[in-house]
Amino acid sequence: MSIDQLITSPEGKTLEFKRDLSSPRPMLKTLLAFANTAGGRLIVGVDDDRQVIGVEYPGMRLRFIVPLAKRLKIPATRESGVESRAQSGAQSEAQSEAQSKAILNALRDARLSANELTEVLGLKSKTGAFKRTVKALLSHHLIEYTIPDKPSSRLQKYRLTPKGTAVIKAQRSDDKEKAVTGKK
Repeated sequence: MSIDQLITSPEGKTLEFKRDLSSPRPMLKTLLAFANTAGGRLIVGVDDDRQVIGVEYPGMRLRFIVPLAKRLKIPATRESGVESRAQSGAQSEAQSEAQSKAILNALRDARLSANELTEVLGLKSKTGAFKRTVKALLSHHLIEYTIPDKPSSRLQKYRLTPKGTAVIKAQRSDDKEKAVTGKK
């Protein structure tokens, strides 16, 4: 499609016009949106009336189109995607297990709120994985609410249950055994 055809096309999910490069934030948001979807075209140097004004640089005017994304067929490294999904699931499960251990260990010495737990774990916010892990620990009765009748209370904290304490002790003895035998 030529530049003239693009300029007469309406803006949409894959086509965006920007007047100039003076404010990069909206342009970066557009680029990220293209990168997270099917790609697109960003045309800089076109005003709201669809007049080509170019982009001013010291000593020159410049018009350009940069193709941001092309659909690429990535060859599978295995015979099917089943193995990669299984590998991804195993990796996710390992990360969840590590986060579960970290939460249990954090609650070993103190009662902590969800925000305090995220801080102890080094997370910037309560991620979906964090929420799923806490939910799983609650459902397995390894941790419990300090205010069971009000799970969404602003004063709500989590604490270990006796079952959770037993799991930590079992993990410690397993870790000590592995350290002695040299196994991973």
